[in-house]
Amino acid sequence: MEERGDEEELRLFKALSSRTRMEILKRLRERRRTLSELSRELNLSKAALHEHLSKLGEAGLVERVDSPSRKWVYYELSGKGREIAGPEGIRIKLFGILAVLAFFAGILEVYRFATERVAPKEGKGILPALPGSAHSLRFGSLPGGGSPPASSLQKP
Repeated sequence: MEERGDEEELRLFKALSSRTRMEILKRLRERRRTLSELSRELNLSKAALHEHLSKLGEAGLVERVDSPSRKWVYYELSGKGREIAGPEGIRIKLFGILAVLAFFAGILEVYRFATERVAPKEGKGILPALPGSAHSLRFGSLPGGGSPPASSLQKP
């Protein structure tokens, strides 16, 4: 049961992680609109806008409403959408900020995982080590091929 709630929350956070979708919610907070109106107001193609509206619909924030004459199709905020994008707009900002933070936290964790698991082995780096550089030195050898004096390796 909790997995279902997690999936719903994930869809909600994904829907709110886009500035475009946030702007759509702000416009629909004012009144319901057609796809053409939103496309014109937001300067987006109808195909792109339809994709954004689909994600908002999957998250339960927007509903598609056919007019009685079936001439127009409107989009409006659902009950959940009105709750989140209420008149004060605080919730919509909070969820947007949380979604962005969660996104960057995920990126950071992926980076940490990749750098911990995939450390380059000696001599197997992306670029070859230059002669005489710190990366080309091995413990107990000098660039000219000799060994350091034994006295320099002892602790004082």
